[in-house]
Amino acid sequence: MKKRYKLDSGMDTSITLEIDTGKIPEDLAREINAFWIEGDYILDLSDGDAFQAVARRAAGPLLGYLLDGYHERGAVETLAGDEGWPDAANGGITIIDHEIPLLGSGDFEVTEIAA
Repeated sequence: MKKRYKLDSGMDTSITLEIDTGKIPEDLAREINAFWIEGDYILDLSDGDAFQAVARRAAGPLLGYLLDGYHERGAVETLAGDEGWPDAANGGITIIDHEIPLLGSGDFEVTEIAA
């Protein structure tokens, strides 16, 4: 079974992740979440859904990799190489869609401040 979650942080930034529960079973999802600080808090935010907690945990780093120029698969493979994440070869997490802001030089408000 596969579960999909769209995570939206506002500011034109979102990511849709698919968690393959056959490759990341619930016990592994709980282990991934518990590896990181505030595991109980993130699980509570996810209404006890360990797969949603994994999606929450993965969203930030994956968006960071995408902003750095990685394509979807490369972002997931890089995440999988990080401590606390399953091997990407198992295909447990897939980026389905994402939206990141394209910030050009004219997109910023600039205010000079005293040095």
